[in-house]
Amino acid sequence: MVDIDMESTFINKKGKKRFIGIKNKRLLILSSLVIFFVVLLLFILNQQNFSQQSTARTQLNTTPSRYQRVIPDYQIKAMTNIHYGPHIDEYMDVYYPINAPEPEPGIVLFHGGAWGLDKEYRAHYTSLAKNYAAQGYVVANADYRLISNSSGQSMPWPAQIGDSQLVVRRMRQNAHSIGLNPNEICSMGDSSGALLALLVDTYTTIYPSDVASIATTFSPKVNCSVDQFGPTDLAKLYDESNPMLSNAKEAIYILMDSKIPSQAPQLYSDASPVDHISPQTGQVLIIQGTKDKTVLPDQSTELQQDLINSGVPVQYVSYTGGHEYGNITPPPSKLDIMTQINSWLQKVEPTH
Repeated sequence: MVDIDMESTFINKKGKKRFIGIKNKRLLILSSLVIFFVVLLLFILNQQNFSQQSTARTQLNTTPSRYQRVIPDYQIKAMTNIHYGPHIDEYMDVYYPINAPEPEPGIVLFHGGAWGLDKEYRAHYTSLAKNYAAQGYVVANADYRLISNSSGQSMPWPAQIGDSQLVVRRMRQNAHSIGLNPNEICSMGDSSGALLALLVDTYTTIYPSDVASIATTFSPKVNCSVDQFGPTDLAKLYDESNPMLSNAKEAIYILMDSKIPSQAPQLYSDASPVDHISPQTGQVLIIQGTKDKTVLPDQSTELQQDLINSGVPVQYVSYTGGHEYGNITPPPSKLDIMTQINSWLQKVEPTH
């Protein structure tokens, strides 16, 4: 009679007992352990491979291409109410990043508002100025003399171009103390402010004005400009404007010292960016609404064509809507356009 070790017995699929001797039992245990550790090793290797693939996918999704740029956010410092000229209303705020690699590129902002008829001031651009400073730019947000100043005095042309150029010269004059690269300054404006942004790009010399003798050793010209639906040919816009749809004709008339184009053709030409474009003009980004009744689209298309004729790089962004992004119908949305402006700025004067 054979003694049977129950621990060495198992039931097969058919329910029949099979008997395993002690030697075979040990081999089975050893084989089972080998199989266990092989499976465990394969599991660990598979997990490591999965982790590496996940990391690679994460890096692929977060690493910018050459058409993108990850812009660091900086804490900013503000210098407000800087009296940059001898007259009232000649004030600006300067914002710059803290601990950013120097020197940084600069942006000069000129608010719109029909040169004073709409009572807009530099506060219109305060948030934008802070945002650009946090991205690594040195930003000047400037007021300039309006066609009727804060004391009620009439301030027609050339007070506006005089102040705008002086802001640029003051930026360069103080470049070292604010960490600015004086060779990388872009101007930006909307509507009437865009005209000034374009003029400080197209004029290569200091325009004769009552502040022309200040900081004369510094260039009044910027290196690029962003034009958001700005007037570019004042005589043409005066003739085309419908007083029932906008106040453009009235604003131009007051700016031009209460003269119509036929009475002061040179004055109108002096204040029109299209008449001063040259190969020295910096590259320009134009934003224009197709349904703008204040600054008609032909102002922007004329500017675009004149820039092309002079060999100046220009990008034109059109949106379906009215003046100042009014009644805009995406695409593009206003946010899309702001993103395009930021991308364009990073291309022409990248931050560190």
